[in-house]
Amino acid sequence: MSGLMDVIEQFYHDDDDAQNNALNIDLPKFKKKEGMFGKVAATKAITNGNYNAGEWWATYGLQTPTLMHMALRILNLTTSSSGCERNWSVFEQVDANRRNKLDVRHRDDLVYIQFNGRFLDKRKKYSSTCDVLLGEDASTAKDWICEDAYDDEEMGATGVDNTTEPRRSLRVRELHEVEDFFSDDEDDTMPINEDEIEFESDDDMVGVTEENDEED
Repeated sequence: MSGLMDVIEQFYHDDDDAQNNALNIDLPKFKKKEGMFGKVAATKAITNGNYNAGEWWATYGLQTPTLMHMALRILNLTTSSSGCERNWSVFEQVDANRRNKLDVRHRDDLVYIQFNGRFLDKRKKYSSTCDVLLGEDASTAKDWICEDAYDDEEMGATGVDNTTEPRRSLRVRELHEVEDFFSDDEDDTMPINEDEIEFESDDDMVGVTEENDEED
């Protein structure tokens, strides 16, 4: 009985109410075969060797939910020796004939290191198969990282995202900036006053033409 109490305390750790219900309420009902535990079908099912114990508790243990939850968790555990076989395979490599003089502490340390080394190798192989998201791929991956990253207006008629639209707007903006730069230079030039410009008179031009005719 003390072993059962230890199991219940360990199973419902730091839960005094659940421990009280399992030990003082549900367990006496199970012992006295009260409620559904006293049914004839429940008694016959216990005597059947092929009946699943987990299914029995799921069917007849509804009136004792705390004890039923504990029984289902324990009875539905898979019985397999694969975990022990993996541990023994590591021990076989360490505890060889040439190392049979190792003490228990030293042997356990070697097994611990070798087992963790295999675990790290598995993690490295798994990480090597993962795709790394680079910084240049952030714009293309933004649609699945953030919901509604792109609006419907940015989608073309074919349903393909127009990724060149931001670059095109950038080029147009740069072109306008260049035009504004030249327009600013034109505005900075001094205005020309025609009255200050010296023009040649018509008489000077006539005199030059007459002298040329006499020489001919």
